[in-house]
Amino acid sequence: MGKIVLEAEALTRHYPISLGPFRQPAILKALDGASFTLRRRRTLAVVGESGCGKSTLARLVTMIEPPTSGSLRIQGTEIVGADRQALKNLRPKVQIVFQNPYGSLNPRQKVGAILEEPILVNRRVSAAERRDQAEAMMDSVGLRPEHYERYPHMFSGGQRQRIAIARALMLDPDILVLDEPVSALDVSIQAQVLNLLADIQEKHDLAYLFISHDLSVVRHIADDMMVMYLGKPVEQGSRDEIFSNPRHPYTRALLSATPSVDPAKRHERVVLKGELPSPINPPPGCAFEPRCPIAFDKCPRQTPRLQADGATMVACFAVTDPHEAGTRNIKGAA
Repeated sequence: MGKIVLEAEALTRHYPISLGPFRQPAILKALDGASFTLRRRRTLAVVGESGCGKSTLARLVTMIEPPTSGSLRIQGTEIVGADRQALKNLRPKVQIVFQNPYGSLNPRQKVGAILEEPILVNRRVSAAERRDQAEAMMDSVGLRPEHYERYPHMFSGGQRQRIAIARALMLDPDILVLDEPVSALDVSIQAQVLNLLADIQEKHDLAYLFISHDLSVVRHIADDMMVMYLGKPVEQGSRDEIFSNPRHPYTRALLSATPSVDPAKRHERVVLKGELPSPINPPPGCAFEPRCPIAFDKCPRQTPRLQADGATMVACFAVTDPHEAGTRNIKGAA
């Protein structure tokens, strides 16, 4: 087990939302209490529908935005309430690779300048040393020396994402936040980029926070998973445990929608009714209750907390209090 490089406890991010004149502003609870750790050479995948808080979590971990409450420690240093100098020292240790390789690179800069820029801004290094480091990093991600003088528009999507990965590695980070890094790529290219990320993680001793809605990708790259719904984690555990024995009905629904060519790995289709509730006005009790096929009378009245159920943590009364739920249970309700 690798060394812990990041610890988050009850991490929360709320945004005030104006509802117009003469009305009190509302609170959008984008992230509402996430706790997890990141370890070297391990990948934590954060999964869920659009609007569940995945990208908000990425902005907090990369220190683009401060948490509203909770604790976030990177290399043992508390981020919440830290001064500007402390944040400046820590930001190089957490880098991000964005979803869209076409929009994350400056079209007016050549590849060499794109890769050298993080060093130029953060370190005092000669031009020759910057170039040497950039060319070495290009080689490590499978780019050729002649690519140094080319512009982003001259590359394919997969090559651009390799450039983005190389740029994220230029400051020798401890943590990479990967925000849907292969979703904009052709399926034939996705496997190449995922294999590259696995090799880089091993070589550079990195911790990955992998944000995705594609569980077929998560199955290949993750060590651990955190399933989120409306800003809250609803199930956490190892990838193998969650894929083989999902507890929460939302996790079961997500997995059932994932195609698989292996009959043994297929799940009976679980169709959720309704839409994701508004984070401005979430339902009382369990946020998943309006769409849950096994909800009972306790669910709209109380909010479930993450509790251990075997090898995973799950926030579901039907799982953690099966006797109270009566004869209904997770396996029999699909």
